Amino acid sequence: MLRDLKAGAGYVLAGSKLVAKPGLRRFVLIPLLINVLLFAVGIVYAIHLFGTVIQGWLPEWLRWLDWLLWPLFGIIVFGVVFFGFSLVANLIAAPFNGRLAQAVETHLRGESVPAQAGWRTACRRGVPPVRRAL
Repeated sequence: MLRDLKAGAGYVLAGSKLVAKPGLRRFVLIPLLINVLLFAVGIVYAIHLFGTVIQGWLPEWLRWLDWLLWPLFGIIVFGVVFFGFSLVANLIAAPFNGRLAQAVETHLRGESVPAQAGWRTACRRGVPPVRRAL
């Protein structure tokens, strides 16, 4: 069992090194950056909204609850981010996963990964075209 744990950790490290290759990096970075930006904006907006709600709805005689509500809010935000990050990350990265798998397989065969023109091309090629069934 310990041997399997070591093998699994080795696969994670090998995958991390593989993802850092220049031809493969863009298929991981684009969804990751979108996801981090989306969560950062959501958290900042939630903090602003929660502060406004506390200031506007809490009467003056209940201001002592402020010290209790902010930590509770932080725990709730942490839980939402903890459980929601992987779901949202997988939804955002789904169009890029096929291209990433293709690029990894090309790299592992020893062939050179074709260079893309840049971020726009990677985004365009990351999302496959929609085909209608007749």
